[in-house]
Amino acid sequence: MNSHSIRVLEFDKILARICGYGFTSWKGKEIQADPEGEFQRTREEVVDLMGKSQALMALISHPDFPGLPFIEDFTPVINTLGVQGASLELEDFMILMPVLVSAIALVRYKTPERLEQLFSLAPDTCSVISEIFSGLPDLETLGGMLLPYFDSQGTLKEEQIPELRTIRRKIQLLNQEVLHHAKQLLSNDAAVFNSDNPVFRDGRILLPMRSDARGKYQGIVHGSSDTGQTLFMEPQSLLEQNNELMQAQVSYEIEIRKIIRTCSRVIQDYLGELSRLREFYDYFDFLVMRARWIYSIGGSVPHLSEDHLSLTGVRHPLLGNHAVPLDIRFTEGKRIIIITGPNTGGKTVALKTLGLMSLLVRAGIAIPADEGSVIPWFPRIFADIGDEQSIEQSLSTFSAHLKNLGDIIAEAKDGDLVLIDELGTGTDPREGGALSLAILEALIDHRCFGLITTHHGSIKAYAYEHDTVENASMVFDDSTLSPTFVIRYGVPGESHAIDTAQRVGFPSGIVTRAREFASEKGSRLDTLLESLQEKERALEEAGRAATHEREALGKERQTVEQLRIDLEAQAAELKKQQLSGVNDYLKDARKEIQALIQEIKASGGSVDTKQIHQKTNLLSTETHEAELAATRQLKDLRSRHLPDLIPGLRVRISGSSQTGVLVKKQKDGKWVVSAGVVKMTVAEDQLSLAEANETKVGYFTPSADQKRFFSTDQHTASGPSRTAMFTLDLRGMRLQAAIEELTRQIDDAMVQGLFFFSIIHGKGTGALQKGVHDFLGTLGCVKSFSFARPEDGGTGKTLVYLKED
Repeated sequence: MNSHSIRVLEFDKILARICGYGFTSWKGKEIQADPEGEFQRTREEVVDLMGKSQALMALISHPDFPGLPFIEDFTPVINTLGVQGASLELEDFMILMPVLVSAIALVRYKTPERLEQLFSLAPDTCSVISEIFSGLPDLETLGGMLLPYFDSQGTLKEEQIPELRTIRRKIQLLNQEVLHHAKQLLSNDAAVFNSDNPVFRDGRILLPMRSDARGKYQGIVHGSSDTGQTLFMEPQSLLEQNNELMQAQVSYEIEIRKIIRTCSRVIQDYLGELSRLREFYDYFDFLVMRARWIYSIGGSVPHLSEDHLSLTGVRHPLLGNHAVPLDIRFTEGKRIIIITGPNTGGKTVALKTLGLMSLLVRAGIAIPADEGSVIPWFPRIFADIGDEQSIEQSLSTFSAHLKNLGDIIAEAKDGDLVLIDELGTGTDPREGGALSLAILEALIDHRCFGLITTHHGSIKAYAYEHDTVENASMVFDDSTLSPTFVIRYGVPGESHAIDTAQRVGFPSGIVTRAREFASEKGSRLDTLLESLQEKERALEEAGRAATHEREALGKERQTVEQLRIDLEAQAAELKKQQLSGVNDYLKDARKEIQALIQEIKASGGSVDTKQIHQKTNLLSTETHEAELAATRQLKDLRSRHLPDLIPGLRVRISGSSQTGVLVKKQKDGKWVVSAGVVKMTVAEDQLSLAEANETKVGYFTPSADQKRFFSTDQHTASGPSRTAMFTLDLRGMRLQAAIEELTRQIDDAMVQGLFFFSIIHGKGTGALQKGVHDFLGTLGCVKSFSFARPEDGGTGKTLVYLKED
């Protein structure tokens, strides 16, 4: 991959952020030390990597997942024990034990059945996760031998080891005796000493004697104070007691070393497993980083295509909540897009967003875009953008641009992506335009994909004349004289330089004079552009109206279909109940007939019992078969597919107990289904209508928010028809108003089938946060709630999970 492009597209910043989601001390550092190494994987390896990351996200974001402890690199421990007869130090166990305890806990995720039982994940997801954990060695036996001596943090269990406990108690008793004796000496002869408290030096208890009273006691002087006024004296009467105390302490240390040597020999028998565990954690942390990244950005895994590009709702992650979702696409047959429009209108952001998304995909990393996005596999990505420092400014010399563009033309090949910002600027417009056209022709000849921004009219005209090139523009709101950061395809844009000058507060006299000059030099092209843009806006408005009408009709059809199925089900249920009653009546009648036959026989009469049995059996069989048919009809009605599945319908996934909500239908005919925190792709023949008792409400209106499930973007609901929000912002509200808004949010969420959302309450004094938590704790419909991760808001944000049954 081109190192210049990696730097200018700020991939290193994103990589650093992703590595920050790791749980080992070493993997993130290794990745950041070699960012170009992330682009060495094949297309098949990247697809596998993104699929595993997405499956793992479903596990680690599950509220029942216990989390992962931070793991220090335990390679030095393995290397130390690789030497025959070597022994560890006590602090080595503080590194090793968290590793072992974590590994033992993760072993239970090796089987798909166990995963499905613990987390109710889809079978396909469980299979992928199980494959991830297949390389995890089983170290439960080793853990069982070490845990009697060390806790999960590697601290020695001194009170639980009999030998240490005995010696420790002896040390405590001896220490008390020596202290008692020392305090008696200090008390009995206070005038000789400078303090009434003994002094501890090198493990021995000494007396702080005045220097002028040195001959008062026989003993050993171990030192003096800095001023020389105090001598640290060990009287003869304390000497034996101190020696005994020191000997007990030595015995304690010897016993600890004995335990460490024994445990070290045990660990040496498992060095092979520990080496494999190190390899597993290396690989697992690599996936965990990517999985947590998906969670943090509300990301998705795009489909890789040959030459089709359609990124919907894509956001530049460095802009955070300020990012405006973009739709970037290459229509069929187009390989180069020319974007024109106002300065500060978002052209460079669009350029950098596409470049960064392409790099992320090449590295096997999910992107912040809507489900169903498609992107080609770009062998290499080239960029010539501004000063290579930020997406807000562009400062570079013309010669530097030329050199970089020359290198790109020399290296770019079929299928590569080329990104050029402000092509043809920095020199005479006529010559700059001519040079730009030559560069465009070269890119077309090389069969490159390209996204190019410019202000040159000649380049706009060139796009109209070539089938593989398309014009696009950044939409400008004439009413507010401000950019909308929306891309319109098929129509070039105007620079709106004078409008921008007015918006940023340029002197009004200069703005007026500039408009006069522009009017004098206006052209038919400007008039044509304005006409095209107006027609484009009218078509878009008509398209939106048609879409709304289709959605309304779809909902009505869906409601009618549901009503029909419910009525048929009620009729079938009634028929079943009636037939069941008839069957019960026949059973009673048969008993009476049998009793009557017995009575006739007893009185000596004659009766054709065989014929009676045949007729009653036939009647009973026919009734039973009718009842079974009614039951089958009822079951079919409850599980049948709708004639046309519609986004927003709650369905059951065949072969599992899971239900979910339809999000969108893909081109291959499969459906994207949202089930809790997991989105999965399911074939249509595997979907059936969820039964009434499985669904609080049959339908809800999917929105762009739902496609960005984990997004931190904030939304507000207004008007009489509300949509539950994925992020509810209560900051600045009084507690009563916040509780009312939260109550409405929960009601809307339950009605619309939304079982997860987050609340931003801020930190402040903590009163709002406490009030929200106290209120959530009183609600029976709330399954659980907790603070967000530190990097996603911490104690200023609460994640809420609602019960689905």
